[in-house]
Amino acid sequence: MKDELEVSCGLEIRKGEKKRLLEICNKYGIPITYPRLFDNDNDYILWGISNKSIGLLGVVVMNQFLELGRKIFYSLDELEEHLIKRENQS
Repeated sequence: MKDELEVSCGLEIRKGEKKRLLEICNKYGIPITYPRLFDNDNDYILWGISNKSIGLLGVVVMNQFLELGRKIFYSLDELEEHLIKRENQS
């Protein structure tokens, strides 16, 4: 089975969690294509994430991800749990 991050998947975070998301990206080597997303006070809730990058998603794309059966992480804890498991399998 392919690793969930080999294909784009969705991530939903709560307000105020963007700093922790940045820390997770740095810790697990997820490339940040648009670092300016982390340099402002905006609370972005829906993200797309893969082994190649992280960026914002809209509701329409997130719904398409659900229809396509792509993985959606509903918290940073869930994402980090997946990344830890992936790291331990290497």
